[in-house]
Amino acid sequence: MKYELFFGSEVVNLPGKVLREKLNVCSQTELRLLCALALDPALLEDYNASADKTASDFGISRKELDEALAFWRGAGAIVPAGSASAPVKRSSKKPSLPHYTGEELAEIIDKNALGPMLDRCAGILGIMLNPTDINSIVTLYHALGVDQDYIVSLCEYCVRSGKRSLAYVIKTAYNLYDSGVTSSAILEDHIRRRDESTKLEAKLRHVFGIGERALTAKESKCFEIWCEWGYGEDIITRAYEITVEKTGKYTISYLDKILTNWHTTGYSTIEEIDEAQSRYSEAKKEEAKGSFDTDDFFERSLKRSMDNAVRLVKEKQSDKK
Repeated sequence: MKYELFFGSEVVNLPGKVLREKLNVCSQTELRLLCALALDPALLEDYNASADKTASDFGISRKELDEALAFWRGAGAIVPAGSASAPVKRSSKKPSLPHYTGEELAEIIDKNALGPMLDRCAGILGIMLNPTDINSIVTLYHALGVDQDYIVSLCEYCVRSGKRSLAYVIKTAYNLYDSGVTSSAILEDHIRRRDESTKLEAKLRHVFGIGERALTAKESKCFEIWCEWGYGEDIITRAYEITVEKTGKYTISYLDKILTNWHTTGYSTIEEIDEAQSRYSEAKKEEAKGSFDTDDFFERSLKRSMDNAVRLVKEKQSDKK
């Protein structure tokens, strides 16, 4: 059957390109917020004034709503009022950085109070910053327009990932900025998601018995998406158990099909899934019971017919005598 959209008397505009890219990975809250922003001009006009009520309407905390906003800002679907209609993408290749003289560096550091930030970066990375290092960090601060907390948080994140090289920090900063991670709030949300994904991966490796081998492209993508959906070890383990029960082995495609179905249906907790499975089991029992009762009914009817036939034969034989 062919369908078409019915717009009625009102049309809502959404950023189609970003939505198409993020529809399969955004959470229910994130999708609801994007729709709310499109429907409610007041929420766009003064987010802070309307956010608490929106969060209450959604039945979530203000923090969760802010995280959803950060997701769409990072994706480029939302930009500050007065800016370009779409975020300007930097070249993926790091531009040539200017080189400041010692006097210029000293003036910039003093004017922007960058000294404590530079000391923290050095401590986090476990290095002594030389003039070239300081020049790189100061240039990064000016080139991207990010705040000091952004650079410090990025250093901490890289060290936790096992990377202590300042060159790696600089490269990561530009890559993240290119992908829309342009503020401390968005970076914090990005790091939280990455940390959750890393922890989830470690747990799933154990559950699936895949050890330390490199993940396939399919596994990496699925793990990331499941984490975006907010699915933890309990829900994924349940899907894994069903997969093994049905297929006799660990199959990432079958497992993903189960979880995608649950996500599409709106199941977000193990309790909801348990309840749905219980309802399904009861329905199957009733179906089986109904089938048994029907068969039993026909068997009883057939027996009665046979008994009646035997009785009639006996009566006829008795009449002949």
